[in-house]
Amino acid sequence: MAKGRETGPDGSPAGRVLILTAAVGSGHVVAGEALGEELGRAGWEVELRDGLEIMSPVPAERLGGMYVGQVRHLPRPLALLLWTISFRGTADLVRVSVGALFGGRLLEVVRTTSPDLIVSTYPLVTAALGHLRRRGRITVPVAALVTDYGVHPMWVSPALDVHLVASEVSAGMVERAGGKATVVRMPLREGFRRPLSREEARRTLGLPLRVPVALVVGGAWGIGDLAGCVRTVAETRACHVVAVTGRNEVLRRRLQHEYAGRDDVRVVGWTEEMPLLMSAADFLVQNAGGVTCLEAAALGLPVLLYRPIPGHGAINARAMERAGVALWARSAGELEAIIRGRTFERAVHPPSVEWLPAAPDVLSALRANWRRW
Repeated sequence: MAKGRETGPDGSPAGRVLILTAAVGSGHVVAGEALGEELGRAGWEVELRDGLEIMSPVPAERLGGMYVGQVRHLPRPLALLLWTISFRGTADLVRVSVGALFGGRLLEVVRTTSPDLIVSTYPLVTAALGHLRRRGRITVPVAALVTDYGVHPMWVSPALDVHLVASEVSAGMVERAGGKATVVRMPLREGFRRPLSREEARRTLGLPLRVPVALVVGGAWGIGDLAGCVRTVAETRACHVVAVTGRNEVLRRRLQHEYAGRDDVRVVGWTEEMPLLMSAADFLVQNAGGVTCLEAAALGLPVLLYRPIPGHGAINARAMERAGVALWARSAGELEAIIRGRTFERAVHPPSVEWLPAAPDVLSALRANWRRW
């Protein structure tokens, strides 16, 4: 903390924070923005930048497109790659390589902004920051905000001061990879902090009031076998289905054509109404994890995992299942049975239970660690 800085309205240490995100999907950016809002309300001066864009001459949007292409067309090689770099030696090599190649560009921004604290929401940015922190090139505290329950070893940097995670299971994964972790209540966008009642949300959206509503999502890009997932849920005829395809316009048009004759299936593309949709739903069906599951947790919305994408999606599914915050349906028959029997109502505890009332918000966690840093 730089000398002479004021404290925030709640007595917390306030200063300048540099939050580094990446426009690879929307989750990393959304998490960074929500964190910035939370710290800003407490009196911090917030600088929000795309760390991946700073590091790489290749636009983050193009890198994101490459990742989506791998998930859609080469999922198993991607899963193999993630497995290869899950070992301590290979993970260390990747961290050093990323830091040596791209850390200098981040360092220039750090020197320009002169922050009291740096927070990363994206693994490759975290790796570069960890390399700089370990070498003493960055002397202020550096934290990582991990938006998945499942934490791949590559997302951990042992040199960082703390990894902020959503559950004790997540913290254990960080610690086994050599990092330091603190369980927090994750920062969320305004709409998830003040949701409508289910009835209000359904009236607003024009959804049936007396029929269970399933919200089926595949992240910002509509990745994985989202079409197969929608088909399995729709074939139960036991709920009204709202399928969100994100920015996958090809899939949106395909599903709209496929279900044109069904008044119990609604297909939505990219939308800013996820808080409203989640408030209206009885359960969420999804295949990847990340921020969507954290947002569902805030609303106590039961989460059903089905056909998680290979690699980090499967890692997240295992962690959420272990933490008791989701049900993982391993087959179409299992998913159908959960929906028809409405076992999601009693078998899935609201994910917010896992967060525990004692889990601090991010600001409190930073205050608790500040003297140690």
